[in-house]
Amino acid sequence: MIKVHFLLSVFLFIGFSVIGCSQDNLAEARQVYDKKDYTKALKLYTQACDIGNAEACSVLGDMYNEGKGVKWDDSKSVQFYTQACDGGNSKACNNLGQMYTDGRKVTIDNFKSSELFAKACESGSPEGCYNLGVMYEKGLGVEQDNLKAFKIFSKACEAKNFDACNKMGHIYENGNVVKKDNTQAKRLYSKAIELAKKTCATGNTVGCSRLSELIRDEAQRNEYDKKSFDKADEIDKKLVKLYIKACNEGNLIACASIHAYSGTNNIQGMKLLNKSCDGGYAESCLALGFEHNRFGHGEGNSAGNIDYDPLKARQAYSKACSFGNAEGCYKLGEEYGSSYPNGADIPNAIKFYANACDRNLSDGCNALGSIYCGDMESGFKGSTWRKIKPDYEKAVIYFSKACYAGDTAICEFLGKVYAEGITYGGISTEINYSKGAELFTKACNGGNAQSCEKLGIMYSEGIGVKQDSSKSLSLHQRANILSLQDECYLGNQEACDRMANQAKDLIK
Repeated sequence: MIKVHFLLSVFLFIGFSVIGCSQDNLAEARQVYDKKDYTKALKLYTQACDIGNAEACSVLGDMYNEGKGVKWDDSKSVQFYTQACDGGNSKACNNLGQMYTDGRKVTIDNFKSSELFAKACESGSPEGCYNLGVMYEKGLGVEQDNLKAFKIFSKACEAKNFDACNKMGHIYENGNVVKKDNTQAKRLYSKAIELAKKTCATGNTVGCSRLSELIRDEAQRNEYDKKSFDKADEIDKKLVKLYIKACNEGNLIACASIHAYSGTNNIQGMKLLNKSCDGGYAESCLALGFEHNRFGHGEGNSAGNIDYDPLKARQAYSKACSFGNAEGCYKLGEEYGSSYPNGADIPNAIKFYANACDRNLSDGCNALGSIYCGDMESGFKGSTWRKIKPDYEKAVIYFSKACYAGDTAICEFLGKVYAEGITYGGISTEINYSKGAELFTKACNGGNAQSCEKLGIMYSEGIGVKQDSSKSLSLHQRANILSLQDECYLGNQEACDRMANQAKDLIK
């Protein structure tokens, strides 16, 4: 008995010593971090994280995400955010969810993102709640549900998230979920601006950036009020200084952000964009490719003195792709598929579309489906594409991947192929009602009204699914609301009012 008590005392002593050590490291780490001694902060936070402190792991994720005291490393960010989220840190769960949404060193996974945003929201992260609301609004990784999105945005706004308050303002102004209420909309827009002002006042670049955007939006609602635009310009000047300071400290996102502001020296902005790309931030490489490429398509570019250079664009997209950015791979596929300047390189176009598709980008999968079914009308230049022999089995495989990567229109199309036996571009299959129902379900959950309607008929008649009148009715109702929603977005106020009336009893 004495031995047991002795061992228990030893374990308790060690446990409390570890906790005490963790807290001591954390307190000192915060102090040296605030003084921008990132080398020492890295050591202290690493020690605290190694013994299980979730906050320390989360800060390490931030440091690798922003290049503070370390080389930019998305893989390390994912590692530390995962540890922190598993330890209950809501901020880390939100940041990790964003990385899965963007596909930064992980495969794009909207289902995983929505789970992480939900976990962050439940743990008290206003940003997590806002992002979860967006997922429900767009039907990404969850069943599209504007009412649920509305409730989540409301929760995030109450927790002082300016983006959520602004979103609520749009909802009340447009009347596309609840009854139109301009007074409530104005109150929420004002609240969003005030919250962004407070965040910007702390030197937070995200807060200042959004504040500028919110004030410009407000100016447009007030018949392009010049004073408001002047105020936004002043905020932009402050923001550029904050970005330059952060960029000099190693924050590659800040380096990437500067070139977008009209008051910035264009050459300086592009140099910093190149610096960010060379440092490993894929979004900067993507932006570089866009700047070098879009001028040649008659669009002009934000850095007006940048020459149209498709070879430089290709190099930039190649870097983005090599850093694991799915859109960079897709854009590189487009570049190789173009007949300019040296003719289409079909094998490389297919290779990089496949890279994008493997990273769960629906556009890459859709492009491959179009290639193999012989549909070269959009996005493909030059007669060399006609040399590709149609392969309809491959086309179905890639269109299916596009569907499960989130392209609801492709889900609906494939649902018709399986359930109705339609043919398209040579694609046809044997009738498979259960497969058709599965695809219509995927499309309906993503907010496709026609698929909900077709699925409702299948449940009504028991085709490919077990007959269920109640389920059929709810699907027809959902289809009706989604159709009204589409009409409302196109400016049909009667549709907005009808949709709000149908929804009001469901909002508690």
